[in-house]
Amino acid sequence: MIDSQNVKITEANYSDSDILTEIAFSAKRHWNYPVEYYEIWKDELTITEEYLNQNIVNKATLGDSVL
Repeated sequence: MIDSQNVKITEANYSDSDILTEIAFSAKRHWNYPVEYYEIWKDELTITEEYLNQNIVNKATLGDSVL
């Protein structure tokens, strides 16, 4: 169980893009969509520097881990 009192919400930055992309794909995989859908969604689920510059993106962390 996660101790929610120690979870911090902060603004994401470009160094978070890989883990945020991984989380986005993992969330979709949870629903067992067909594999070919992931190629269709690749651009939408990939967090890029451009996306971070054009949107408000936050991250939840617990210690050094992005949740």
